[in-house]
Amino acid sequence: MGELLPPEVLEILSALLLQLQAACDSLPFPDFQQEALRLVQAKIPFDSALWAVGALGPQQEPVIFSIHLFNQPQEMLASYEQVKHADTAFMQAFSQFGTTVNISLADVAWGPDSEAMKTHAERYGMRHTLSTITRGPISELIAAIVLYRANPANAFTERERLLQQSLVPHLVMLYNRSHMQNLEALLHPELERRRRAVA
Repeated sequence: MGELLPPEVLEILSALLLQLQAACDSLPFPDFQQEALRLVQAKIPFDSALWAVGALGPQQEPVIFSIHLFNQPQEMLASYEQVKHADTAFMQAFSQFGTTVNISLADVAWGPDSEAMKTHAERYGMRHTLSTITRGPISELIAAIVLYRANPANAFTERERLLQQSLVPHLVMLYNRSHMQNLEALLHPELERRRRAVA
């Protein structure tokens, strides 16, 4: 990452992390991603989002375990399967783990093979995209968090890109923590009731 965050971005990040930690401790695991994205939306306005979790396969290809959609229909995923080979934002983010990529449809050079991807992005309100993919240092687990805006005139700013880039590692960590707490709750429900009462 390396960039120095402006003071106003640090202030937003600090406040948001406190809210996200509280959500992690107070919500059941199935509700955490939706609430986390809602909290992020208040600081980086977006129309829809995708949060995918997976791992790297034998050929270093992404193998996705789960996808959480925020304000997107499930049919979007079926549509995406037909055009994912031309997903410029994903390819850029996948080649730069931990770096948030800011792409607008108007700035992409669309070739004959990628016109269907452009149509898909326009149909599902993805005219502007902030895309971040992280990779676990040991586990090889990957997480992709992608924010979308539909308005052609409302591109993401550099400040918003820096905020998301700083935020995503924390989102991934809190997601993992929420997942572990959920497993502990299944094994020890009495401890989980006590923990939530304290939270």
